[in-house]
Amino acid sequence: MGRPTGEGPPKSPDVHGPPGTYPPTQNPPANPPAAHPPQATSPLQAAYPPPAAYPPQAAYPPPAAYPPQAAYPPQATYPSQPSPIHNPEAYPPPPVPVAFPPPAQGEKLAPPGQFQHHAASPAPQGYTGYAAPQAMVEPWTTGLFDCMDDPQNTLITALLPCFTYGQISEIIDEGRSTCGSNGFMYGCIACLIGMPCLISCGYRTRLRAKYNLVEAPAPDWATHCIFECCALCQEYRELRNRGLDPEIGWHANVAKNQGTAMTPPVNQRMNG
Repeated sequence: MGRPTGEGPPKSPDVHGPPGTYPPTQNPPANPPAAHPPQATSPLQAAYPPPAAYPPQAAYPPPAAYPPQAAYPPQATYPSQPSPIHNPEAYPPPPVPVAFPPPAQGEKLAPPGQFQHHAASPAPQGYTGYAAPQAMVEPWTTGLFDCMDDPQNTLITALLPCFTYGQISEIIDEGRSTCGSNGFMYGCIACLIGMPCLISCGYRTRLRAKYNLVEAPAPDWATHCIFECCALCQEYRELRNRGLDPEIGWHANVAKNQGTAMTPPVNQRMNG
């Protein structure tokens, strides 16, 4: 059988409730849930009462207004000073330059503001300029190899050079060191490194500077390094030839020189 004309599709049964309700409820609960009972007060909450409200703050009065400041009196005005730049009377006129040397009789003066140029006097014949005086270098009183001038000192120096070095160093140090201490240092260096010339050449340099002696025949360090004993003998003889005996020491030499200077002349008579 055919479907009647004008009828729509078959309608499904209404499972969402009566018509007209939106939104439709699907499977509504049979019984609504019961309300929860009120919560009991906790013992801790009962022990502490609620905090009391703070009292309202008192309103502070507004600050008093400052009294009006007194007005300062007007400053006194000083009379304006004229600027020295625009005032020609502030500075005196510059002096007029004077020619030097004064002109001879009948010579004309140069106009103001100009100076006369005088020719420099010629230098004397043979003058080559100023030369600073130079110290004259003196030679040694004895040569480096004149050891036989004092055979006794030569023998002592050959056997014990530390002894001769101690005597020389005490005289050059002017008594600030002793012969024994300097000789002991010389012997220690000679035994340890075998080069006592490292300290003895310095005293040769000081001896030359004291008497302005020439540095010959070689530099001081080379002379002592190659001819150690000969250099010590030459320095010993140089001190003795200049009035200082290294054998008796510095203090004895000072006392001897003072006694010589204070010795009164002999065979003097007063004629009355």
